[in-house]
Formats: sequence, C-alpha cells, structure tokens
Amino acid sequence: MNRKIALIAGLLAFIVALIVLAPASVLSSWIYQRSEQHVLLAQAEGTIWNGSATVVLQGTSPEDMISAGKLRWEIFPLQLVLGRIYAALYWNDAPPAWLSIESSRVHLEHALFDMPASVVTQFLPAMRAAGLTGQLNIRTESVSLSEQSIQGDVFVDWMQASSPLSAISPLGNYHAQLSGNQDGLSIMLNTLNGALILNGSGNWSNQQGLDFQGSAQAEASKQKELSELLRVIGNEQVPGSGIFQISLKEH
Repeated sequence: MNRKIALIAGLLAFIVALIVLAPASVLSSWIYQRSEQHVLLAQAEGTIWNGSATVVLQGTSPEDMISAGKLRWEIFPLQLVLGRIYAALYWNDAPPAWLSIESSRVHLEHALFDMPASVVTQFLPAMRAAGLTGQLNIRTESVSLSEQSIQGDVFVDWMQASSPLSAISPLGNYHAQLSGNQDGLSIMLNTLNGALILNGSGNWSNQQGLDFQGSAQAEASKQKELSELLRVIGNEQVPGSGIFQISLKEH
C-alpha cells in the first residue's frame, strides 16, 4: 500500500513539475489558436507562469504581421483555487495591468498599451492604402468582456499621425472612445488638433462586425497638400465641398 501511495505521489509531483516548468512557448501556442491566429507571442521566454515575449499581430492574411510591443506576465497559481486565472501584465515600460479570467468573463484593470498605429491596418484593409502611421496610446481603468456584453470604456489617442501620401507630417492628433454596451462597442472619434480633421461614430459587435461612418477634411489652407490622401480615404460627399466620407464595414 505504501508503495502505491509513493508511486501516486511521485506521479503527481511529476505532473506538477511539468505544469510549473512548462515553457512560455506552450502559452504562445494556446493564445495563437484561441485568437484565431491573430495574436502570436514571438520569441517567448520563461515559463507559462512567469515569462516574456514580443506580441505580434497578424491581420487578414498570414503575411500581414507587425510587432506591437513587448509583454511580460506573471500568473499567480494560488488564484486557480478560486476558479480564476489572475495575472499581472507588463507592457513595454508601462505600470502593470491586472487581468482576471473567469468562467463567464474576462476583466482588465489599469491597462496602458502603446503600439504603432499601423496595427490598425492589419484589421482594417480598407485603410491600408493610406499607409497611416503614428503612435497609439490605449488605456482603460476597467473593462469586462462576457458572452452577453462588454462593460467599461477604452480610450485611444492616435498621436503624430502621418501618411506617405502627404508631405504634411504630422497630420494631427486624434482621440477615440470605445464604450461597452449590451451589443458590443460604440465608437466615437474626434480630432484633437491638426491639418487633417477626422470625426465619426460607429458600432462593433461580434455578430455584425464593424460599422463606422465619419468624415475627413483638410484645414482651409491645407486642402491642396491633402487632396491625394483625402481621395484615398473616401469619396467626396458633395462635389467641391472638400468633405470626404469615411465608411468602414468589416465582418
């Protein structure tokens, strides 16, 4: 009997050791599959519980890949007893964000992410022709995702926007607010400052995808310099008005 107990104890210890020492690449593979091959933890180091990697986002085709930033994580195993995964996330040089994954929801607190604005074109091919660049600063104090709804607000500042289609650089700075609701997200975009004026609103839901409508126009003194970029962004609403329609629909 003692021998059986010893064998069982040894087997359990071996299984626990495998789990504790499992390399970070195991987590990378799991996230890649769960994200439908859109998020990859490249050059993963450490273990599942305490590791680091470069986050690479893959767009609508395998060749559309861009490095978003460096991520380090620390998962607290004792929280598993409470039926949840709880982790501290360190993005580039930002203070830690706190991630909680439970059976019915995913909750993120005090998050601040910065990444190149070109990641947007990975998921919105309609904007790819404009070649938009700059820096995205994404922050939220609290946001929760469940199968039923999204709760909380996410704020996005697009700073020092530019495009190879215009000699004006930067084009401007912009602010977007994404607010959770029962159906998904409502989106509001406005211009903080700059020669290119962007405004609009829309919605996103898992069932309907993205539906965003807005407008783009140049400051009166910059219409000639921005004419090529504006024609790529959309169609002029009324000939000669200088106001171009932004229409983004992705399912």
